[in-house]
Amino acid sequence: MSLLGGALKLADGEVGASDVALAVALVALAVYALRLQAASAHRRVTRRGGPRTVVVDGAGVTVTDRCGTQTRAWATLSGFVETEHLFVVLNRSGSCLLILAKRGTADPDALRALLARHAAPVGRPATATPTATP
Repeated sequence: MSLLGGALKLADGEVGASDVALAVALVALAVYALRLQAASAHRRVTRRGGPRTVVVDGAGVTVTDRCGTQTRAWATLSGFVETEHLFVVLNRSGSCLLILAKRGTADPDALRALLARHAAPVGRPATATPTATP
């Protein structure tokens, strides 16, 4: 709705400096929101410290570190974001749940396929599952 309102203001010539500043801020927030989430998650993980093991399989994601073991079923995950070096797994609220470094796996393509099977890639529409017709 705000985009429509902004377009109407622009068409009427009523755009002020505050409108432009707000538009720039919203675009910057949209572009950097996932990076900010990933940085926040990285700080949380760093505080836990020590080595950790992550297993991603058909059951979900299991993380074992010095504090114990946590397992998240696929049903609790909403999607993932892929960058050049990372997979960022998101929970149902859209917050960063886990950062998986591609260098941590021998086969990033297999990890991408497993993630895509259970959680939709963010920024791309989910793959439609073919349905059988009677």
